[in-house]
Formats: sequence, structure tokens, C-alpha cells
Amino acid sequence: MPVSDIGDSKGLLAVGSIRQKDAQAGFSEILNKAATATDEGSTGPGNVESHEQEKSGQVALREIGRISKETPTVSHILKKHPEYFDRCWDIIHSPVNNGKKFRQMREGTVVVLKPDSNELLWGKELLALTDKINTAPDDSPMNTAHETGPVERPIVIGTISTASPTVSHLFQAHPDFDNSFWDIINSPVNISKEYTSLRPGTLVSLDPRTMELSFMNASQVKTAAQEETKTVPVQLSLADAVKPYIGTSYKEIDCYGLIVRGLTTQGVKYWGQGGIKEKLENLAMRDGLPRNAYLNGEGLVEKAGKKLFSKFLPRISNTNENAEQVYSELAPYLQKGLILSFSTPTRGHTGVVSRQGKEWTYINSGLIDNQISPGRVSERVGEERLKAEINQWFAFASERNEPITVTLGQVDEG
Repeated sequence: MPVSDIGDSKGLLAVGSIRQKDAQAGFSEILNKAATATDEGSTGPGNVESHEQEKSGQVALREIGRISKETPTVSHILKKHPEYFDRCWDIIHSPVNNGKKFRQMREGTVVVLKPDSNELLWGKELLALTDKINTAPDDSPMNTAHETGPVERPIVIGTISTASPTVSHLFQAHPDFDNSFWDIINSPVNISKEYTSLRPGTLVSLDPRTMELSFMNASQVKTAAQEETKTVPVQLSLADAVKPYIGTSYKEIDCYGLIVRGLTTQGVKYWGQGGIKEKLENLAMRDGLPRNAYLNGEGLVEKAGKKLFSKFLPRISNTNENAEQVYSELAPYLQKGLILSFSTPTRGHTGVVSRQGKEWTYINSGLIDNQISPGRVSERVGEERLKAEINQWFAFASERNEPITVTLGQVDEG
């Protein structure tokens, strides 16, 4: 979804009362049309929007770049910008940007600046702004013509299948969307949708006006039993909640991010004010530690949940024997959906306990080389043999002559 050409470094884009008519357009199309509207109404390069534009419901915005390997943070983007490089920290630390989640930005995220206030926007905030403005009434004659036009058709994202088992797979295969589709999936209007209950044959579409996702099964028939199932929510285990992400590249979801997405799917409040992340960060600062010290599997279990098993080994004398001993001590506590973490002084890892048949498994994101099903070795989300993973981590600790801690537990959902 090419949005890098929304505007050059000299031109502002005005996100105004612009209606989407092309059913194949994506989020970038909304911004691109906004940029086109600005270019047509501009009196010259670098034109700052006037009071008349404000009256018409338009907001002056400027795209300053996107998160990438070359520009992994907003500060990198600003420092490379020909106009804002010398105001980088003034913009980032301005009051209007206090509390923004700069550290949670994914690769591919487009960053926009409101020059009049120095406010930085991306993801959900940018989506909400474009949604709010695009749905606001406009008294201008031009907008009246739009209102009398045809009703916007939904954008068909695709159909759930074996090859594309999740909504994210459909977005990745769609030509009009890049990684910013996660902002659509996790937006307030979509975050609580039952993604894990989608079955092959389900058609997924997007309302270009509200950015809400809709699901429609192939038969279009809703039985009484299905209605009853919808009214009585089924509590997914954490293992079931993370399974839809199997196959997703590690670059998109790391091991801790996988746990967070699973908890969010379960309905656990992780993000925002009063969420688990905020509590963990506050606890870390209270304890005199870096803000992100508890943002790992161990921190989740120990500070926001219940620890069921923990074993510390100061050294590994025999990899196989030590691993077998810990597994035998761990086995009585194993349940599908528990969080299992490994920690050494130089490295840590976390994942979710699951089960296939009689064998305990481990769903995690990393180098998947002990996978339960045939497949190539790669860095992604996968399901591996639990005993093999324990053995591998003990071998790692032994090679580095480091102590290792194994922690098993769960997060409180209340």
C-alpha cells in the first residue's frame, strides 16, 4: 500500500470531507485523495491552510516519513527530514505528544505531523482523525454533490481459507495494504471482533467510511444454535488465542508480542490507561528499573498474574539430565494456555504451552526448528515440541556457562 507519495517534503496534505468511491481503495487511498484535494486547492508550494480551510472541515497534515529499518524511530525520521531535523526533540517532547506510544511503532507505519501544533500522528490516531473528518457533515456545495452520489461499497479483503487462515493473512496478500493494516485490526471498532472463530469460506470486507471489518459466512444462514453461541461467549485459552498467528514472520510478531496479542484476543486489557503494560512500567520505575524491565514473560507472570512453577539452575552440569529433571518437575503443572519463559543473563524467551495428542507443545515466535509438524526451519510463529525446546535452552545455557531460570504461570484476566 504505497503511501510514501502522499505529499513531498514541501507540501501539506489536507485530510478533509473526502468520500471514497473506489471499492478497491485502501487506507492509503483516503490519504492520497486528501493530498490530491490539497494540491488542487493550494495557492502555492508550502501553502499553510487558512481559516477558510479550517471552516471547510479540513486539517493540515504533513507526512514526514515511515518507520523502516533505516528509520526505526520517529527521531530518526525527523533527523533525516530537511525541514524538521533541527527541531526533532522539540517536536517529540512538545506537550501535545506527551504519552504517545513511540516505542510500539511497527515497521511500515506512516508518521504525519500537524505543523500548526507539532502533534505527531500515526496508526489509530491518524485513522480516527481521517475517519472523523471523512464522516463529518460539510455544508459546501462540492460535498452536497458527494452526498447525492452512490453509497460507498465495502472493500473486499478476501476469503478465509487454508492458505489464508486469518484476517492478517488476507491483508498481507491484498495489493492495497502494507503493515499498517494492524492499525485497522486493532482499532477500537475492530479490536473486540471474534477473529479466532472465523472459518474457511468467510468473506472479510472493510467499510471504507468507518474502517470497520465485517465477516460473512458462505452460506449466509444463521441457525438458532449459532445465535446462541454468539450470545454466550466461549473463553479461549491463550494457546487457542495465539494459534491464528502461526506462520507469521518473526519480523512482524516477536515472542512477547505474540503473548500480548493472545491476551488481547482473550479480552485482557493490556493497552491504554489502567492496562497491564502501564502497570508493569509503573512497577519497574518504582523499583528503580528501566521502564521496560517487566515487559517480558517472567514480568507478566510475576507482576500481573500467578506463578505456578519456577526453577533456577546456577549452572548446567549435564544438559540432557538437567532438562529431563526440570521437565519431570514441571509436568504436573502443565496446562494448555500457560505462559512458559526461559531466562539467562544474556537472553530470554517466552511462549505458550499447548498440546497435540499426547504430546505437550510450545507455541512461540523465534527460530522454529523443533516444530511438531513438517515444515522448513525459519524465524516465525510456530508450534514446537516442548521437551525439545527445554533441552535446547539448557544446551544454550551450558554452552555459555550461564545460569537459567524456567518460569511457568498465567496472567490474571480481571
